[in-house]
Amino acid sequence: MRRLASLSLLLALSAGAQEKLVESIEVHVVNVDVVVTDRAGNPVPGLTKNDFELFENGKPQSITNFYEVRPDDIAAPRTTAATAASEPAPEPPPHEARARHIVVFIDDYSVEPRTRVQLLASLHKFVAKELREGDEATIVNWARSTHVLVPFTSDKNALLAAIDKIEPRAAIQARTEDARIRNLCAEAASVRGLSRAQAVGDCEMMISSRADELWALERDLIEAMRLTVTSLGGIEGKKAMVIAGAHLPELPGLDLFQFFNDTFGTSRKNSPYLTASHRTQRLSIENVAREANANGVTLYTIDTNDSRNTSSAENRDPVSLEDSFIEFTNTKVSYDNLARITGGISLANTTNLDLAFDTVARDLTSWYSLGYRPADDKTTGNRNLSVKVKNPAYRVRARETYAFKSHDEEVSDRVLANIVHEGMKSQWPIGLHTGAPSKNGRNYLVPIEVTVPPTVTLLPATGGKLAGGFDVYIVVGNDDGKTSNITKRPQPITIPSQIEKAIRAKPLIFNATLMVRPGKNTISIGVVDEISNTIGFARATIVAR
Repeated sequence: MRRLASLSLLLALSAGAQEKLVESIEVHVVNVDVVVTDRAGNPVPGLTKNDFELFENGKPQSITNFYEVRPDDIAAPRTTAATAASEPAPEPPPHEARARHIVVFIDDYSVEPRTRVQLLASLHKFVAKELREGDEATIVNWARSTHVLVPFTSDKNALLAAIDKIEPRAAIQARTEDARIRNLCAEAASVRGLSRAQAVGDCEMMISSRADELWALERDLIEAMRLTVTSLGGIEGKKAMVIAGAHLPELPGLDLFQFFNDTFGTSRKNSPYLTASHRTQRLSIENVAREANANGVTLYTIDTNDSRNTSSAENRDPVSLEDSFIEFTNTKVSYDNLARITGGISLANTTNLDLAFDTVARDLTSWYSLGYRPADDKTTGNRNLSVKVKNPAYRVRARETYAFKSHDEEVSDRVLANIVHEGMKSQWPIGLHTGAPSKNGRNYLVPIEVTVPPTVTLLPATGGKLAGGFDVYIVVGNDDGKTSNITKRPQPITIPSQIEKAIRAKPLIFNATLMVRPGKNTISIGVVDEISNTIGFARATIVAR
């Protein structure tokens, strides 16, 4: 994560040695959302767990948890009976499974102005038509930096107002420089008195510099996507991120290197693919997909570029069919990988953006959830998943990996999600109070006080004492989607048993001082009882100026 805030903690509780008192036992269930369609792409309802086969790292797994979500379930629980008298009535999906959390991530830097108008109009229709009670959505706009236009909310009117307030843009920024370089290279090739070697060298230098710039630009875009899916890790329910854009090349600059070869013929020793290969972003893009899988987020990509349009928005001279095809497929392969690895859909080569959003909406109203208990619930890291349906006429989509997380990682995810999501379930009534920010160089110091209920679990220890403790997790984020590192501070407690009554009489206090950047910041706190694993959340927003 990109570091935004450093934490300076002033601890109010004394530390003491403590032996392990309780061995906690947890049952882990991995849930995999699965979409099943027929050959025409229509959802297939009414399947049972016996219709599926589930594999982890190639080994078959027993499906222990199963339910189906149908379109009517999004609005209300299903009450229909089983179709066969010999079968028990199917278990309706739990409430938290029906809740949908949708991120719309717009790569505003790459979408053409005319298409952008259509995109926003289709997004407006999607929100107005598809969001229902219990759903939440947020709109993130990326234009060389991340801007959260509206945080997660179930207020449909707030989302629609945010879409309407997106200002029009006159020029397509991502392609303007590409068009300029193409023109300069073409001019250099035709200038009288300029040697061919000099023209080739000048053009090659400009294209290589532009390819480096594109690599850095797309690296920032990919990191913004990764941070967005990471922030959803601790939220329960159906999670999806719709990515709409026109430029995420796996090989930045590939179309420009092809243009170079077209312009100067066989003077180049290496093929365009080989030249562009050392800037490949394939692994970074796949890592975003795996991060989405680790956090239960399905990615849907809408490529607003049309491969049939062979002219640039800024350059009226036509772009060759080969260059146009390379530019289109270079991004399409990235979008396809994001969707495929996470079990989503990649939509491209369409001018009907209403249909694209309708396709996403259909996917978010009909799916199955398969759950299983992994034999290895200790080893963390990515594992391969595979889901099959026994009927060969059906098609199945599901995430291809998942990451088994430790308890500490799961708590960290939920503390991070608490920044963007107000509905985090809190088992413990944690209090958070902030003091006035004070200037400290370019940043600000913010004192905080966390109050912890005196119900913290204490068990008998040696020497007639009681022992226990709690862990405090702290993270700071801002409206641009950036966060600090997550800081964990264990607070062990060891007290004489005779003073337990006095300790239980008032809340425990944890004091800290946070260093934050200027502007609006959200402080998220999670406190976990070390013995019972009871967890509580709190958050506060401060403006440092």
